[in-house]
Amino acid sequence: MTIDDKTVHMSIDGVIRVGEYLAGTLMLTASERVYVDNWEFLLPPEIEGPHSWAGWMMGVYNLTLLSAGQRYLGVDYSYSDGDWVMLSNDFVFEIQPGDATRFPVVWPDTGEDSVTLDLPAGGGVWERVAARLTDIPVVNA
Repeated sequence: MTIDDKTVHMSIDGVIRVGEYLAGTLMLTASERVYVDNWEFLLPPEIEGPHSWAGWMMGVYNLTLLSAGQRYLGVDYSYSDGDWVMLSNDFVFEIQPGDATRFPVVWPDTGEDSVTLDLPAGGGVWERVAARLTDIPVVNA
């Protein structure tokens, strides 16, 4: 894929099943320095979560799983004031040559032995990173 007209490699070795959840880490690598903005990983406006998230505009939110025609968003939680936030990075560091930028993510368990990670494109003001990784193995903790 490309970010800022530079080639970026995306990978995830697998996800781990922990109770009712799947946890994994998406890694981005590049052979040159690449500046990355968190808005490149926003959910498209046409995809709505189960809650109205506080600060949903600034975070790595489009790391979704696809299973049997359904899209699974990363898990979220509620502050004591009732605002919901997604459990994800709310900042992104630039990619340095030879290093990996990592995005940890937790999803509800889909019940499968392998999953498909989908970063949906979509409408709105900003161009988002869009990609799909298939056949990601699920291992039990």
